[in-house]
Amino acid sequence: VTLYAGATTMPGYPNPQIIADCYDNLHVVFLDSDEHKMKYLTYYVPLEFVTKNGGGGYPDEPEWGSYHGGSWSPGVADDVGDSSASYGTIAGMAIEGDILHIAWQDVRGGDGEVYENTRDLSKTDAFGDEWQITFEQFLDDDGTMVGETLMGSGKCGNLHLFYRDSVGYDISYMEYDSAWTDPIVVADSGPDHMYKF
Repeated sequence: VTLYAGATTMPGYPNPQIIADCYDNLHVVFLDSDEHKMKYLTYYVPLEFVTKNGGGGYPDEPEWGSYHGGSWSPGVADDVGDSSASYGTIAGMAIEGDILHIAWQDVRGGDGEVYENTRDLSKTDAFGDEWQITFEQFLDDDGTMVGETLMGSGKCGNLHLFYRDSVGYDISYMEYDSAWTDPIVVADSGPDHMYKF
């Protein structure tokens, strides 16, 4: 099943990431290397849209698409943020309450850093502007790809972010509890990849 056409021109790197929320709605984020964007799709039609349309707006089957501004757009992916990487960018994604967090590495300016964007799943707004959450980490030096980024949520709602650079192969850790902590190196992974762990 094709969720989104033309997502990448460099196959072989598993960049899509998917999670389910507490209502069993699915959320996926991936690199679109043609548009140099991180993209987001969801697999549900919000009840507000169904109600607003008198029940007539609900499809026979749920569809992959995007929903914001009161409109359901099947097959359309939302822009999460910029990515100048050509391939291999794996985003981290987790939910804190109603807030969907997406973090990824990017090589804009020649040195990889970690960026984040959020979306309130209880509202119909689109993603806003992304922002940088690491500084002077220098995660990449070839300008084409960066390491993996993984994120999860704890029982208390805190978020845990791990990322691996493609220069020294270090795995670093950050925690989110209303703000991100400074990164600390927790391991040297060697030249292997986090998605094989």
